[in-house]
Amino acid sequence: MTDEQNTAKEGKKFDITKLVIILIAVSAAVIIGTLLAVYFTSASQADAPVTDGVTSEDADIGSVTDEVDVPYPDSAFAVAPARSDQFGQCEGYNVVIVQIPSLCTELVSEDLTPNFYGLCERGAYFSNVIVPTYDPSDLRGVIDTGIPAGRYGSGTEAYANVPGLSDLLKKQGYETHLYSYAHANNSASVSLYDEAAADLSGGKFFMHIVEGISEYPYFSSDGGLVTALQEADARLGGFIKTLIGKGLYDKTIIVAVGSGLRDQDSFGGLDVKKRLTAPLVIKGAAVGSSDALASHTDVAPVLLDLLGIDGSKLFYTGIDLLCEERETVYLQTVFERGSYVDAGHVIMADSTATPKLSRAYNIEKDRTGAASTYRAGITGSVEFYDELDLALAYGLPALVFEKGREDAIKEYEMNKKDTIVKKASRVEDVFPEDESSDFYKSDVKLFNRAKMLSANEFDGYFDGVMFKYDGLTLRPGVSEGEFISSDIELGEFSQLIASWNASTSGGTVEISVCAKREDGTYTDPYSWGVWSAIPGVSASASRSDKDGKLDIDTLQLKSKSNAVRLIIKLKQTGEAAPILYNVTLAADTAKGALTKTPASKSVKLTVKRRYQMDVPEIGGRICSPTSLSMVRDYYGEKKFETKDTADGVYDNGEDIYGNWSYNVAYAGELGYNAYVDVYDMNALKWALYKQVPVVCSVKIKKGQLAGSGYPDYSTNGHLMCVIGYETVDGVDWLIVNDPAKQQVEVRYLCSEFEQIWRGTVYIVQQKPERYTWRIGEGTDQDILVVADYVPEGRYNRPGGNYKVKYIVIHNTGNFSRGADAMSHRNYVKQDGTQTSWHYTVDDHSIYKHLPEYERAWHAGDGREGQGNTYGIGIEICVNYETLGTKKPTEYFYKSLDNAAQLVAELMYEYKLKISAVRQHWHFSGKNCPQVIRENDLWEPFLDNIQARYDKLVEERGKP
Repeated sequence: MTDEQNTAKEGKKFDITKLVIILIAVSAAVIIGTLLAVYFTSASQADAPVTDGVTSEDADIGSVTDEVDVPYPDSAFAVAPARSDQFGQCEGYNVVIVQIPSLCTELVSEDLTPNFYGLCERGAYFSNVIVPTYDPSDLRGVIDTGIPAGRYGSGTEAYANVPGLSDLLKKQGYETHLYSYAHANNSASVSLYDEAAADLSGGKFFMHIVEGISEYPYFSSDGGLVTALQEADARLGGFIKTLIGKGLYDKTIIVAVGSGLRDQDSFGGLDVKKRLTAPLVIKGAAVGSSDALASHTDVAPVLLDLLGIDGSKLFYTGIDLLCEERETVYLQTVFERGSYVDAGHVIMADSTATPKLSRAYNIEKDRTGAASTYRAGITGSVEFYDELDLALAYGLPALVFEKGREDAIKEYEMNKKDTIVKKASRVEDVFPEDESSDFYKSDVKLFNRAKMLSANEFDGYFDGVMFKYDGLTLRPGVSEGEFISSDIELGEFSQLIASWNASTSGGTVEISVCAKREDGTYTDPYSWGVWSAIPGVSASASRSDKDGKLDIDTLQLKSKSNAVRLIIKLKQTGEAAPILYNVTLAADTAKGALTKTPASKSVKLTVKRRYQMDVPEIGGRICSPTSLSMVRDYYGEKKFETKDTADGVYDNGEDIYGNWSYNVAYAGELGYNAYVDVYDMNALKWALYKQVPVVCSVKIKKGQLAGSGYPDYSTNGHLMCVIGYETVDGVDWLIVNDPAKQQVEVRYLCSEFEQIWRGTVYIVQQKPERYTWRIGEGTDQDILVVADYVPEGRYNRPGGNYKVKYIVIHNTGNFSRGADAMSHRNYVKQDGTQTSWHYTVDDHSIYKHLPEYERAWHAGDGREGQGNTYGIGIEICVNYETLGTKKPTEYFYKSLDNAAQLVAELMYEYKLKISAVRQHWHFSGKNCPQVIRENDLWEPFLDNIQARYDKLVEERGKP
């Protein structure tokens, strides 16, 4: 309230015009339909009944049965290689595999992809291949080894020593070649298709080409999907003509396979299932088509069958798609590891390929197999393992390659329980439930009576709005939009406070609710007014009617309700459309969630003192923004005045600074996770115990604080920052930064504080997703740093809390125009991206993607590797203004200087020496940072860092 007041498809033509229309008009109805069509569950919610509610209408592929008698063989891998009636019909043939990123089955057509389409008419076409990973390199590993993508780290790295199809063919006398990322504007002087053509010889050859022009973000001439697929298909056609011209076509098996459509932002016309379903064609197999469930792991066994090669020396989990009777296989290897079987369904892992989505598949119809014991995100000290992880840890693939499948599996089965389980079982970073998030202040869940609704959880009616950047925003070309939710159950309540976090530098957000009456009808909307970060715009609008009264920030109903409908209006007035990230509803429900007693008997947070009367012209009215300013101080913000906060929270409609909703909305604009809640004393102490200061609203009558030493203290409405608690001689006290007291820090008896406190609190926590600061201020490297984090729960944000030991330097390797730090930020935050690092640096900005203490997939040394686990990964953008050269220019040298300043700052912060600065090459042997290494810039770069570090020490003292 206020300071002043109480308060396969077959044979069809593809309409490119229609595709373009779909690209432009992303229908909200499709999104909603997709959500309804698939079964959502999270593998991280291990206690949840994951198959509840799954019906035949919910499943996307196959019909779902209630119960299936799942066979459990003695070994998940004890299967003999199958042979079809086509065994050996391509003996001695050459083999070419072409991966085409972003190609899903829905986009295969005679118009859009005529060369791929032509292959479909001359070979075996499989239209229902489920994509296990979007990462092209990892998918190449899946195809070569026949082993599904892993949930942790890079599959390419994890399977680097796993013998695959290419190794077996090499033993058969084949020349083997890999051509990866055939970008049209690649740094190579010729395209990789041309390199492949140049390597064609009279001997048997095996080639695996990973097309790059259609990888997202697209490298096509116009940067669009349609052109990218057309150009990729044309390049495939050109290579086929080369094979024909050299007389090799008839004796060459050509495997062309898509890898699904990662880009869901600009292409919303396809639902999740269609984007994850890829086409596979094998020219050399008997002509025909099939919509049976298939996987990229199936490519290797099919090729071995056609070539007439005994597959008993190769470990793989795929199946021979050419066989009518398919052998029993490890079912979840069709998908990403971490999937599991439950009540007759395969539940796909919450993974890179299926973000926030699990899907049911019928076991009996699609495949048979054994269930895995793997679950993710288990709370408590639980050991568990995935059978495939166990086999890989044992080295079973190499053993099969050496001894053959039968002998190797016998050895594995005899020894795995006694010698391997302890080695391979992973004890996850799990904690008692109430301690599971102590590592991160920002992750501590402190909701008591409040219910936060993240934008990506919204369910209801969408008009002119869409999901983007983890928030709700306007569709392209739309200046105003609205969202109306379905019923939101809150429990019985009569009082409600709404708060929200948004980014509104170029527009406004308006939050309203309609309360549900006992007869099922709804009240008229109660609006919290128009909010914006633009000065002079934010204005509340109190109103009352027969159902209740909204007094600035608090809705008081005359009759009880138990549910509301949320109405969100967005309006763009400037360059950037507003984005709403969440809405929190704090109601006076019967019971709060924070009931645990803190273990510590005393807590005191270090919070800078601020006196509200230091801003004399408005000092008597700014207790709320002064308290909020103290919280900003606590989280390390610098160079702002109390008046800056006051200006930001000002309610033009009521001419006040104490609108509760607007205070936390302003904190949200600054990048914090902030909301209004209703607490009791136990909840208050719990938040303090979790290292979060709490702003409390009070109303004081004379004499109520007499026992605390302030008998004459009175105020009709006031806010103060509570920073601790203690017990002295058996008496409980709160430690408070009271902005109305000149000394600021005071102590109030808990018993008296409970009499003056309304229960209303501001909870403000650091939100890692986005905030900014500057480094090198006052130097030639004064540069803005934007922290815009990869969302939690994504594959490429594995988390953890590790001591920083190294700073690992990379070059991006992307020489395309516009490939700056921001574009790499966009890339690393995309669903399906598997790699990650901590910072990207260009000549004018720095983006931070992860906290330094978290593990990232950047150093190429695996899940437990020193670089990935203890190293801060920094990608330095190469000369993105010039195409086709690896020679550094002024842009790159500027980027190097900026990176040197960043590294110096990190060395100072983490007390590291220059010897801790390592190349990517140090950890994996990869030629990275390539531009630095190949132009002899490493030693000058280290000298630059050391000079900047020495200057920091001179200015600040030793760290």
